[in-house]
This record gives sequence, structure tokens and C-alpha cells, in this order.
Amino acid sequence: MVLRKYLAGEGLRWFRLALQLQGSVVPAVLPRAFTCGLAGVLVSVLYKLGLPLALSSLVAFVPNIVLGLMLVFRTNTAYERFWEGRKAWGSVVNDVRNLARLIWVAIEEKQPGDREEKIQTLYLLPAFAMAMKQHLRQEPLLDEIQPLLSPEQLQRLQSLKHPPLQIAFWIRRLSAAPIPKGPR
Repeated sequence: MVLRKYLAGEGLRWFRLALQLQGSVVPAVLPRAFTCGLAGVLVSVLYKLGLPLALSSLVAFVPNIVLGLMLVFRTNTAYERFWEGRKAWGSVVNDVRNLARLIWVAIEEKQPGDREEKIQTLYLLPAFAMAMKQHLRQEPLLDEIQPLLSPEQLQRLQSLKHPPLQIAFWIRRLSAAPIPKGPR
């Protein structure tokens, strides 16, 4: 089963992601890397031709220190960005869970169709989180959202530029019932 998923492309998703140019630093880095590569080829050709090429040890030592410090700072910055994103996603997951619990407990079922409407709203909550994830990654909606939405809703979302916003409007419309106040 695992091999079948791998051969079907699920295991190669990381490879497609690694070669993706949209949202990547490769277009910004590639010209500089190509220039450094050409400089290396030039130095090699000059060395093979017998031209004297020499650098003092200090010239090679100082850039290594600077490069090391720069890599440390960039790594720390990248980790901080990752951690902020992880905290934000955890907050979204917790908020979706809490809202689902609130909708299920606090909204009264006064008519026979109210229970189905609550269940439909509860399906929209994880759909919102998944749609937001795909929207932030600038990717189309995945098939994993399909079981959570009706075919009409899915078709409507496919034509929108901001599907999570539409799902939020649907959640608001379906859960617009007033929350009863308890005795004081």
C-alpha cells in the first residue's frame, strides 16, 4: 500500500516542491551562483595555463568568518519565521476546535432542520482551515476538502480568488443564531 501511494506520486511530492520555482529563492540565487561558478572556471583555466595565482591566508580566513556569521543569523531568522507560523497554525487549529464546541453546545436546535444545519457548519470549520492553508501556499484547493463541502460549494470556491473568506461567510450565515443567555 505504501509503495502504491509512493508510485502514485504522493511520495514524490517533496521532489516537486523542491523543484518548484514559485515562492523559491532559486531565481534570486541562481545568477549569483552561476557567476561564482564562472569565476571558479576562470581561475582553474588560468591555473592550468601556468599563470601564478595566490592569495594570502588572511584573505581566505576573514570571508569564512563573515560567511559563518551570516549563515547563523539567517538560520536563526528562518527558524523564528517557522516558529511564528507554527504558533499561528496552532492558534487556528485551537480556534476551529473551540468554535466547533461552541456551535455544538451553545446554538439551540429549535426546528427539525437545525441539527443538520449545525452539522453542515461543523464541516465548514475544517474546510476553512484547509482552504486557508492552500490559499496561503498559493495552491489550488485539494481533494481532501471535497468530502466536507457540497458540490455546489466546491464549484463556487473553485472560481474565487479567496476561498477561505467565502467559507467564513458561510460559517457566519449558518451560525448566526443568537446565543442564549443563562440565568443571572
